[in-house]
Amino acid sequence: MLGRTRFMAVFAALVVVACAGGGGSGSANGPVVQAFAASANNLRAAQSTRLSWTVTGAQSCAIDQGVGTVPCTGSQTVTPGTTRMYTLTATNAEGSSTATVLVEAGGTGRYVFVVDNGSALATGYAVDPATGSLGFLGSAPTGADAQGVAVHPSGRFLYVANAGSDTVSMYGVDRDTGAIAPAGTVAAGNQPTEIAIDPTGRFAYVVNANGGGAGTLSAYTIDGSGQLQPNGPPAALFNGSDSVTVDGGGRFVYAISLSNNLITQFAIQADGTLQNLGNTAVLQPSQIAADPTGRFVYLATLGGGVAAYIISPDGTMSALGSTGVQTFSSVAVDGTGRFVYAGNPVTNQLQLFTINQNTGVVAASGAPVQLNFIPNGIASDPGGTFLYVAGAAPASVQAFQIDPTTGALTPVSTIPSPGEARGVVVTR
Repeated sequence: MLGRTRFMAVFAALVVVACAGGGGSGSANGPVVQAFAASANNLRAAQSTRLSWTVTGAQSCAIDQGVGTVPCTGSQTVTPGTTRMYTLTATNAEGSSTATVLVEAGGTGRYVFVVDNGSALATGYAVDPATGSLGFLGSAPTGADAQGVAVHPSGRFLYVANAGSDTVSMYGVDRDTGAIAPAGTVAAGNQPTEIAIDPTGRFAYVVNANGGGAGTLSAYTIDGSGQLQPNGPPAALFNGSDSVTVDGGGRFVYAISLSNNLITQFAIQADGTLQNLGNTAVLQPSQIAADPTGRFVYLATLGGGVAAYIISPDGTMSALGSTGVQTFSSVAVDGTGRFVYAGNPVTNQLQLFTINQNTGVVAASGAPVQLNFIPNGIASDPGGTFLYVAGAAPASVQAFQIDPTTGALTPVSTIPSPGEARGVVVTR
């Protein structure tokens, strides 16, 4: 939950935005900003959002931060890179009016959350902004066999997929302290394993493994208090489905099937329900991750290295090739969209791959980093400054600094985890 001080600050900012506070003459004939909003207000460094606005009674309109003159009703995609306040100014002969929208982008993470299926706990850690090292904050109970974890783009809500309970646990997150408070559970399908949330924070998708049989994909809407509300019947998947991602643009959902060597592709409809777009072949996929730009998808595979795909405008994907015959079970793209990190559960190593920014093709870079545990989950902070790896045998969470030029990793610290650490997420 939001601390009182931060809540009042956010509330005040929303009042300013909603009222479109003016800087003009105050005349009744002055322009009126009816609406000014961003499709997503919390972004990774390379992620985009769409500004939309409606103005009446204006002769000219402009948005700062390099956007410039715009039609007085319209929309435009922007990539802030860092946190920015966008100001819309509408002008006519009587004066001017302004409205603002705050978009948080990039930056180091403030909190890391790890789910442990051995201890049935979700544990929070505070991030040292200078080094990336972690400090224990506290834990909250999960359901049985907790597997996947996701954080709302606002950082205010946390979700855990409980494969042994067939539920998703929901939590409130205090953005001032990082404390997590249980907020109930919602039913999922049989054996939920991963959760993906769209960049706008309105929809969530949970993949249900069904014990290796034909899986399903449950869709939910997210209300203002962070509660998940079922959104239509689950979509059908294939055998061995246990990983899901939403593209960086919030337009498409992709779920994998290990047994059938497939990626099932979906388009997100306006109400959050899914339209099946068919399947794409991939060899032995084990986990899937989307880059923040919404252009590419990367898969860890059991014997085919990291496989890269490009997203077509209609949401279908085309293969860009794979990196070889390595075995990887976990994968993540950093917040800048320039590096991929994959975990090898056989050698207990972490391999860096660089992303060609024009083509999306990846190439291994440098020697793999040796871990002293089996990597199960990998996550980068929004700005691509730090990387966190959660794993087992022994249960651990390791922090790394990311070289901003090369993507190379410098170990920072390793701390024990309460149980077998499965999933990890980072929020600002």
